[in-house]
This record gives sequence, C-alpha cells and structure tokens, in this order.
Amino acid sequence: MVVLFLILILFRSELPKIINNPIPRTNKATLILSLDNQKRTFEGEIIEGMTILDALNLSTSVGDIKFHYSIQDNGKVKVMAVDDHFIASSFGKLSIFLNSQPIKPSDINKVTIRAGDSVEIKAIK
Repeated sequence: MVVLFLILILFRSELPKIINNPIPRTNKATLILSLDNQKRTFEGEIIEGMTILDALNLSTSVGDIKFHYSIQDNGKVKVMAVDDHFIASSFGKLSIFLNSQPIKPSDINKVTIRAGDSVEIKAIK
C-alpha cells in the first residue's frame, strides 16, 4: 500500500498524460484472401490514401499470387484473375468486403483503407 502511494506521488504529474493518451493503436490493416477453401492472411502497415487495390497489389506480389486487372476508361477496375481463378469469365466469382461490408470490385481503386481495417477478398471457381 505504501509502495503504491509512493508511485502515485512520483508519477502524479505524468498520470493525466497516461490516462489521456492511451497507447496508440497499430497502423496496420489486414487482407484476407479466400480462394475456394484456402485462406491466406496478410497484415501490413498502411499509408494515408492507400486503397484496397494498393493493398491487394502489395499482398499478391509478396505472397507470389497472380493478380490480373485493368482500369477501364470510366475509371472502374475490371479484375480478370486472382491466382488461377478467372473472374472475367463465367467460371469465377469475386466478392470483396471491407470490415464485413460489401464493396463493388470495380471500385477497389477508390475505396481507401485505414489502420485496423480488415479487407476480405473471396474468389470462387
């Protein structure tokens, strides 16, 4: 009890700073790539203005995953393939979620991510 009292006296000037400035949260986001029954999770630092497309490009290059897309004249993204999942054909389907909320695949170059966000990309043959 005496020790606790001494600690409070010694740190009384710092106590408001500790209470008002909690430990900063991480500056990382998570990207989960679900390909059929396999999941790969990537976590990394984000920078201001980073889009889902940026995160997907970084994750697939580091994870040695093929990712093919084009940006159309109207500014929309057309994803053609994720690994061996050919989305542009009638044989594949792509779903994208940001914090469990659906995102149009064509808008992944416009939707920015922030620290703590979770992006899930689901590709089904």
